[in-house]
Amino acid sequence: MLMLLPFLLTAQADQKRPPVKTTESFTATAQPNELALAMEEAGLIETTTRRDEAELVRQSQELENVDSSEPLQPNLSEPKLEQRATQEESPVPRRIRYNVTLVLRGVYDDNINISQSDRKADFYTAIEPTITFGIGETDNNFLTLTYAPNAYLFADHSENNALQHLVTFTGQHRFPRLTLSLRQDIQLLDGTGLDTPTGTGTTFTRTNLDVAGRTRLNIYGTHLDANYSLTGKTFLTAGLDYSISDYVSLLSSSVLSGNLYLNYTYSPKLAIGAGFTGGYDTIDSPSEDQTFEQINLRASYELTGKVSASFSVGVEFRQAIEREGRNNGSPVSDGTLFYQPFDGTSVAITLSRRTLNSATLAGQDYHSTSVIISARQRFLQRLFFGLTGGYENSSYFSTGNKIDSRRTDDYYFLQASLDFNLTRFWTAGLYYFYRESNSSLDLFGFYDNQLGLRTSFAF
Repeated sequence: MLMLLPFLLTAQADQKRPPVKTTESFTATAQPNELALAMEEAGLIETTTRRDEAELVRQSQELENVDSSEPLQPNLSEPKLEQRATQEESPVPRRIRYNVTLVLRGVYDDNINISQSDRKADFYTAIEPTITFGIGETDNNFLTLTYAPNAYLFADHSENNALQHLVTFTGQHRFPRLTLSLRQDIQLLDGTGLDTPTGTGTTFTRTNLDVAGRTRLNIYGTHLDANYSLTGKTFLTAGLDYSISDYVSLLSSSVLSGNLYLNYTYSPKLAIGAGFTGGYDTIDSPSEDQTFEQINLRASYELTGKVSASFSVGVEFRQAIEREGRNNGSPVSDGTLFYQPFDGTSVAITLSRRTLNSATLAGQDYHSTSVIISARQRFLQRLFFGLTGGYENSSYFSTGNKIDSRRTDDYYFLQASLDFNLTRFWTAGLYYFYRESNSSLDLFGFYDNQLGLRTSFAF
């Protein structure tokens, strides 16, 4: 070992010289004195070489005293240093981004029309590709377009075959103190629900409880938001929203609303705000158009990336335009909590209370109160178990003077899933989904069981 020491010292000293050139090029940007740089480089090379010689002598002495029967322990700090170097030398993020995913599902459903009196069972195949294309940096200026056509093919009831289209366009532009963002959503739906993400990496089927059946619905939504910085801690946010719910055979509606909030950054982890929202709700006859106003308080909190929460609470006043019917002081709220206690474990909770107009009962609105809890756990690096459950209450009330509203719905659902990552881009799994609605009007009650196999590809 000692006889090879001079050759090892020479080789290691040569290997140390290239990094010094990197230091030279970095320093030259701040200090353009070439003579000083040359002297500094010579000193660094000499100091580094002497340090390496001493370190190598120490390592050779330790190796001579090591018991060959005990395995050498790896240096766990070296991979971290290599990873850090890789991150520092990584290129600038691409300005053009794209992503293609494909989900294939085979599902047995014992109530494909979610009907109480006309239950029909069938097996259907769902083909759900998603294409995303973006330009720019997501934390700066960008444009993103997402298109997801979903095809549903039934084995026995081909009259229910459907093709849905989901289109989302988002954009953002930053000025020195102002940030503008735009989002356009188009959803052309034909079925009994829509897959909705939970925030933990799983999805569940969100059911249109007001209809409680198979229906055709086109939803269009436009959202324009602005964020203006007043001082280092205060900022204004404003939004303008316009949405259309267009039913083929039920009561369609459109809502135009705007909001303005004054916000305060209490700390890097906590921001609070207070604001006002007002809007106009246009509904097909015989229902009356409505106006509404909201006063809200909201806050957002984030702790070390493991815990994040945001919520908004307030009160809403709603009035019918042509009659004296009025709903005074209904609470409204929205909240989300995300918790990731360990790597591979995630929990999400969503709370909501809002007032909506009915598409099935003329002259009536309803308060919708819901809570959804979702959890996902990773096992053995490749196996994922997900569990999602929720409850929603719908309480109907009249917007006029001569309408008696007695409808109340209580809805429950539970979904369990097990997925396995076969490769980096290929996942396969199975799931079970149960949903039940108990309504004071039998026409809108149902229960449904689904058992499905699924596989997904990401490119």
